[in-house]
Amino acid sequence: MEYMELLNKIIEAEQLAQQIASEAKAKRDRLPDDLRTQWEELHAKYLERAERRVEAVAAQESVLADEQIGQLDAALSADLAQVDAFFREHRKEMTDRLFQLVIGQC
Repeated sequence: MEYMELLNKIIEAEQLAQQIASEAKAKRDRLPDDLRTQWEELHAKYLERAERRVEAVAAQESVLADEQIGQLDAALSADLAQVDAFFREHRKEMTDRLFQLVIGQC
């Protein structure tokens, strides 16, 4: 009886080993597809993350650009006000000088 039990255990061990080998082969065969799937998931994840970062930076840059445009508009308004004030203050002299330049050229 011991011989039969031993033989049965050997047969069971062989069957288990074949099953394990079969499962390992199946996993090995699926490995390229599994790796491709994981790569695609990671790629999509990193692209999404990069796009979010780009959007955040674009929003910050837009705010900064708006601020700079506001500062430039204010400086331009101040410069135009100075030119207008200068013209109003020196209108007569400027028109007289312009008249002399035009008449003197003819």
